[in-house]
Amino acid sequence: MTTDLTATLDLVEMAVTWAELDYSHEDVIPPRRWLEFAAEHEWEDPDVAERLFSAAAEIALRRAG
Repeated sequence: MTTDLTATLDLVEMAVTWAELDYSHEDVIPPRRWLEFAAEHEWEDPDVAERLFSAAAEIALRRAG
């Protein structure tokens, strides 16, 4: 994912819209589990992946209130 710009953009867009759109009918992991998800997978650059998932989770959770 760290080199897949489309997947990275998808994650950021999901984070930004998390509080505004209803994802309850989608097969997605909620933001509170994004860091756990990142830790359970291997990444080309684990530090960048952790930063990306951390920032996305923070965005989603802040916007959710």
